[in-house]
Amino acid sequence: MQSSSVLTRHGPPLAMAALTLLLAACGGGGGDDTPPPPPAACTSPCIGSAGGSVAGPNGASLAVPANAVASNVTFAIVAGGAAPPSALPAQFVTAGTVHEFTPHGQSFTSPATVTVPLDPARVPAGTTPVLLRINPGQSAWQTVSGATRNGNAMTAQVSSLS
Repeated sequence: MQSSSVLTRHGPPLAMAALTLLLAACGGGGGDDTPPPPPAACTSPCIGSAGGSVAGPNGASLAVPANAVASNVTFAIVAGGAAPPSALPAQFVTAGTVHEFTPHGQSFTSPATVTVPLDPARVPAGTTPVLLRINPGQSAWQTVSGATRNGNAMTAQVSSLS
């Protein structure tokens, strides 16, 4: 999702924002030979190498294909999430709730599908909705390349969760 594409719009542009934020995990090691503790159990919704999907609030979802992750990963989708690190550019308005997809920094060896709901009543006539994302520590929103509108949702293939 580092690249973006230009979408043809009629009238003022409209944005549907998918927000992802970065959380860092730290590990440390002492100088002893004590083995590390076993990894934490994967809690539901847990997706492993067989693939799977996560249903979030308001119809948001994440579909992970088989072999896209090497080990079990706990995924979550939160509507409204944390406040975005940057306001949307003035020419954009939201057409739905911002959704936060975690775990932050998760990459996929095959693209996963993100679906974010939109409210058709908030889509002005003559506009084309786009899906945006923002990476933590950045102030610029990015267009999610290849996102399409499917009824009351925006869907895109992604290679990572920021």
